[in-house]
Amino acid sequence: MTTALHWFRRDLRLRDNAALYTAAAEHDSVAGVFVIDARWFPAAAGKTGPFQATFWLHSLIQLHAAAAAHDIPLYILAAADPVRAIIDLAAQLRVDAITLNKDYEPDQISMDLRLAEDCEKIGLKLRQFKDSVVFEEHEILTGKGTPYTVFSPYKKAFLDRLKTSPEAATVRGLPRRPRNAIPAQRRHSGGAPLSLPGPRSRPRRSGLPRRTPGHTGR
Repeated sequence: MTTALHWFRRDLRLRDNAALYTAAAEHDSVAGVFVIDARWFPAAAGKTGPFQATFWLHSLIQLHAAAAAHDIPLYILAAADPVRAIIDLAAQLRVDAITLNKDYEPDQISMDLRLAEDCEKIGLKLRQFKDSVVFEEHEILTGKGTPYTVFSPYKKAFLDRLKTSPEAATVRGLPRRPRNAIPAQRRHSGGAPLSLPGPRSRPRRSGLPRRTPGHTGR
């Protein structure tokens, strides 16, 4: 029996989630984790405002409930070092792989490189997936092999590439698989996943447009 740990970041949804789909398709059980980085919140950091934080928390509440319906426990951690927190949780759950969707901001790229190095040191498989974009920067280039700098020819190349690669825009839900939760003895030693207080407003309906960060449709 194999288990994957999926690191949720901007992809707070079950449907149309490349890394989570693969984790569920290739492993017997899946756990999810979201790390609240303590560095986001100091006012001097200028990274997270109150409205964004509220949106995240409400999205996590919905994700927690939706994931539970698929026997996917969601662990919500607060840490100043997200990489260390992920590695520690992976060890406690004794998972076979970590999955995540790529993020293209410089700080996150550096963090993901460090996670890859740490996983390699301990022999833990790390799989990263293209998810928040249809095509990455190296997939659509000019005839000289360089990135486009003018939008119109890029748009034409994008649409032409989409015609030959329609799977790039495919939207998928979670695959059907046996309902296997992580065995109790392999759960996080801290107990059950954190439960959050319910939102004051009504939950969002499913069926939001593609790539909506807070969508948790099943």
